[in-house]
Amino acid sequence: MKFDKTQEYLLLPKGIALTKEERQEINRIMDAGLREIYNVRKFYQGIVTLDGADIRYEIISKAVNNRFLLKKIVSDDRKEIITDITNKEGLFDFVKQNITELLHPKGRYFKAVYSLLETLSYKGDKSETIAFSHVEEMGRKKGLQIQVLKPRKVEDDVYGGVDGFFIYNDREFTLQVKPLSSKMKPSIQEYRKDNNYFLIYVDGFIKDVYTDYLALVDNYTNECFLYQVKGIIAAGTHYLVPKKNFVQV
Repeated sequence: MKFDKTQEYLLLPKGIALTKEERQEINRIMDAGLREIYNVRKFYQGIVTLDGADIRYEIISKAVNNRFLLKKIVSDDRKEIITDITNKEGLFDFVKQNITELLHPKGRYFKAVYSLLETLSYKGDKSETIAFSHVEEMGRKKGLQIQVLKPRKVEDDVYGGVDGFFIYNDREFTLQVKPLSSKMKPSIQEYRKDNNYFLIYVDGFIKDVYTDYLALVDNYTNECFLYQVKGIIAAGTHYLVPKKNFVQV
């Protein structure tokens, strides 16, 4: 398959690559399925009792825009979701035809889906805890009393990518947290074409960052690397980050 260098792709097993528009379409299918099954208001974060099961909606709602779930649907090493998908058309057909099996508590694949999303949520919470502590510690070393808080509204996280914020000199600064790649090592590399940049791989979607800071967390070493966002380039499979953006005490 030839890739358009101006396009963002989600790369899945078996050579399947989704464009940004195709990813948005499959997100709409997932979101519509959730709303039909659970009948809750947008951004609801509480418990839903359905057919005798208490479901944390904040967990199952992570099925939307989740590349790890799509990878599992296409090719599951654990054989919890078994499909014969070989192309993007097959992926769309499977999701449409099995939305209830994937997202309803009594669905055939629900247990596998919920377990995956629960694990990913824990990892995300861990990354945020490490990042928040890192920023607060940097503040203390500079004699500043900074407290990093979760966004006031769920919409800020969903639409703005805001994982946390802090106040300094009466101004609000926002922070997005991403885990460094667990597969590509080293995940932070010198960019050979321009030594003014780092080439950085992360777990999760590569997309433009609109916060003030980007915190990259290594969940194996518990290290955090903080960068100012201005000038960061989302380059399809990685980020190009100006070295001068690195924030240090």
